[in-house]
Amino acid sequence: MTTQKLLGRLQDDVRSITEYVRLEVQPADLHVLNQKPSADRWSALECIEHLNRYNLFYLDEIERALSRIDSAFKDEDVKYSWLGKKFIRMMDPSNVKQHKTLKHMNPVNSVLSKDTVEVFLAGQDRLAGLLQKGHSKNINAGKVRVEFLRLLKLTLPECIEFLVVHQQRHINQVRATLTVSSSPMFVV
Repeated sequence: MTTQKLLGRLQDDVRSITEYVRLEVQPADLHVLNQKPSADRWSALECIEHLNRYNLFYLDEIERALSRIDSAFKDEDVKYSWLGKKFIRMMDPSNVKQHKTLKHMNPVNSVLSKDTVEVFLAGQDRLAGLLQKGHSKNINAGKVRVEFLRLLKLTLPECIEFLVVHQQRHINQVRATLTVSSSPMFVV
């Protein structure tokens, strides 16, 4: 896949995620957003807070990588590393295997408000802008540090793809949580 096709697909994915959160999550009752389907599962707001914690690191990294690229626009095949492919496959929404999250990325038992959703939407707007900016750069030339081990680096395209598939994975979890929370048998 070329870098331009990837960016276009990711822009569509980000729009879809953002639209869902604006139309379905943002207007939902705070009580519903904080309901957990079970004691060992995250609430919808905990899922979104988890994404906010990833955005806090990776949006700055993506912006920094884009600003460092001085090579002219070049639409070429996306360059994937074995590590990038592995991370993307792990987080792909079709991969149903659960993964433990890092302690500092785990929002369990956080006190969360609707501000959590606002922070996420602001991050999505920022991500959309960065994706647009990427269309004028040779994004294969960018490198991004990995959050949990900053000596490791991903190419810019694989980092952005990882971030978006990670969002899709957890937004699917939000959908499932809100479906259970709004079920007549679940309402307390």
